[in-house]
Amino acid sequence: YKNHAYGIQCHIEIKENTVREWGCIPEYKIALEESLGDGALEKFDHDAQNNIYDMNRYASTIYKKFCELI
Repeated sequence: YKNHAYGIQCHIEIKENTVREWGCIPEYKIALEESLGDGALEKFDHDAQNNIYDMNRYASTIYKKFCELI
């Protein structure tokens, strides 16, 4: 409240099936391919799998730093 409220909204954490599950929602797949071209979902999934360890480590760091604020 006022000067004492913090909020954060993001989803940097990822599981092995996150991108595939998102891809089951037609609007997500369409938006991704409109932005990045045909095959974007598969490329995004491939990149996510290759970077899953770092992404989750970053998510943990962000969460811990946020907790230090409050």
